[in-house]
Amino acid sequence: MINKKFNKESHAVNDKPAKDLVISFLVFETMKDGKWYTLDEIHKATNDPHASISAQLRNLRKERFGSHVIEKRCKGNRSNGLWEYSMEI
Repeated sequence: MINKKFNKESHAVNDKPAKDLVISFLVFETMKDGKWYTLDEIHKATNDPHASISAQLRNLRKERFGSHVIEKRCKGNRSNGLWEYSMEI
């Protein structure tokens, strides 16, 4: 398996606001250990809004952000709607 790293220089594109870039990096840094996290746990680690974290999880799957594998699973009873996420490195 290829060890993919987050490269800040490759993401410094003119159409990407700096704040989103920082949030993406913080989400990556939090999740690079491969453990499972809820949005709230990532929020507590990064102090970023849940919606921004969710957007950056989607971005990390994109080729220009490293094509990372982000897994999602239900935590507890599915009817509660609580999900947790893990990133493969």
